[in-house]
Parts: sequence; C-alpha cells; structure tokens
Amino acid sequence: MTQLLALRKEVSKKLGGVGLRQLRNRVRDVSSSEVIPDRTLALLLIATRDAKIDIQQPRFKVPPEKIIALEEFLAKGRATITVSPTITQKKVSKEQPVKYRRLLKFTGNYPLPVFYDRLEAEVNAAYSNTGLPNAVLVLSRKLIENLVYNLLAFRFKGPGIDLYYDTSRRRAHDFSVLLDNLQKHKTDFEIDLQDDIDRFLKIMTDTSFRREANSKTHAVMEYLGSMKEVSKLKIPDMVQILLLLIERVKDPEPKYLNVTRAEALDNGLLISVMNSGSGPERLTDYAVDDLPKKPFGAEVVIKEGDTAKIVLVTHDGYKFQHGKPVHFRLWLYSGKEVSFQHTLRIPRPRKITLR
Repeated sequence: MTQLLALRKEVSKKLGGVGLRQLRNRVRDVSSSEVIPDRTLALLLIATRDAKIDIQQPRFKVPPEKIIALEEFLAKGRATITVSPTITQKKVSKEQPVKYRRLLKFTGNYPLPVFYDRLEAEVNAAYSNTGLPNAVLVLSRKLIENLVYNLLAFRFKGPGIDLYYDTSRRRAHDFSVLLDNLQKHKTDFEIDLQDDIDRFLKIMTDTSFRREANSKTHAVMEYLGSMKEVSKLKIPDMVQILLLLIERVKDPEPKYLNVTRAEALDNGLLISVMNSGSGPERLTDYAVDDLPKKPFGAEVVIKEGDTAKIVLVTHDGYKFQHGKPVHFRLWLYSGKEVSFQHTLRIPRPRKITLR
C-alpha cells in the first residue's frame, strides 16, 4: 500500500480528516474482518463503500487489475481474494491496458440511483474483463429482478402488495414469481405499455435469460463459456424497457399535454404537442434520451386547444433506434418537468434547417 497516495489522501479527507496512520489501521482491520489478504483491495473497498469515491477516476491511478479484483469480491460477497499478478498480467497492464467497456449506460435514470448506479458500475467493471461472463450475468440478474419488483410496486402499491412482496415471510417474491405476476396482470397496465411488457417477456424467453440466470445463480457448476454468450442475452434492451415502463407508471403523462406524433431528423426530433388544458402552456427547456438539458432557442407557447410542432435538437448524426421507445422531457415555465416515452416507429430520418 505504498502507492495510491492520492487515493489514500482523498479517503482520509472523506472520512472526516483521519490521519494516514489511522487509515492504515482501518485498512488492516477491514482486511482482517473481510478476509482480504491484499490490503490494496481493502483500501479500495473502504474508498468505494465507506468514502463513496469513484476509484476509476484517472487521478487516482488505480491499476485495472485491482479494480477488476474488487468487482469480483463485490460480486461474490465476502470471500478470500488473493491477487498475485503474473508476468503475463504485468505485461498486459503495461503494454495492453484493460479497456473499460460499458454494457449498461443508464446511470442517473434508475428509480433508486444510489443503489442502481453502483450496481451498474459493478456490471460494467465485470463486463470489462472478458474472463468474468458469469459475474456479469449474476449482477445483471440482480439488477433486472429489482427493476421488475419496482415496476410492480409502483403500479400495484397498497392493495396489490401481494403481487411483489411476500407479507407472511416479510421479503420480496422470488424472481420467477415476479415475472409470473407481471405476465398475469399485464392487462392492468395501459394498452401501449402492454406491448412493452410483451417485448420484455419475449426477450426473457427467446434469450433464455430467465433459465440461464436462475441456473447460474443457484447451480454452482454451470457456467457461461464466454462474454459472447452475455451479448446474446440482450440485457441492455431489457433494462431499457423496464426503465421506460417504470417512468410511465411512476409519473404518468399529464392529460392536458400530449405528444401526438414524433419524427426523427438527422439533427433532432420533430414532435407535435397538443394542449388540451384550460390555459396556455409555455415551454422553456427540453432533453432527449440521456442528452443534457437544453433551453429552447425561442419562446414556445402553446395555446389551449392548439397543437404545435416543435423541434428538439440533438446533434448531426444522432441515431434513434427504429421501433424502440423514444424518451424525451419538456420543462414548463412553472419549473415542472414532463416526461414522455413513445413506441412510435421512427420514419426514415430527414434533416431540416432551423431559422
């Protein structure tokens, strides 16, 4: 632990200004209690778990193999981790550094960011190591299972608690029960959302994700052979659908402001917004998918009963996926944010010139 000085100083600061000697003692204690022989890994665990630090920031210069080893530990739970870099590993770290790859790109869009953002980071860290396909699968199963639970909880909270929570045992239902209840009560959702639920369940069936996730979680001797098998499971597609469903159920679109049409452009999205309220509405800002929030270039006011065509500019070459939900948000003058998700098919893109 003679290196990573910048990280150790940041951890000390985040933990209330403890001295480096106190931090060293804490690392020793965690190394012993968590059964982690490598004290550098113990430091990284304290940094991420207790100090809430993103250890992947370049300024901390944490070796990629240490980050991967930490993710393995977090994926497996408390276990003995011994890291002894071989000559091959040292060569890789110097000449061919491990490239960080992202399987999931939904940070900030989850219903419980504190939980899900960290879990997504673990999924992506495991995905960056081609030798950890089963860690990716197990972590992804945990993420998707919790999203299905959240979806049912938002939709059936109160009297419908038995659909997602076993009150007699005081715990959430098993994944298989959650999926069965989602299928059985699909018709309790709005019609357009029923199509999205069908798409999600079809992916689960076509890719055998439900069977693979269950067997790999509960049968120790069964394994995915490579990261290529992970790609076939369409995990990002399932997460995206669940997030869109949750957003609609959690915050339904207001009845007075509706998007009747959406058309893709080479440099944005052309939408038709109808105001069926009792007064005019003034729009100030917008955001498309996970792009940053932008102000409208000119004042946008929609009178009651009118329909206005509005261009939400992205940038040249921004790609919308045909047949998949489009997510965008509008901000009213009052400061209220209105979210929209539509499964309208996107026609062949064309470009317009704004004046």
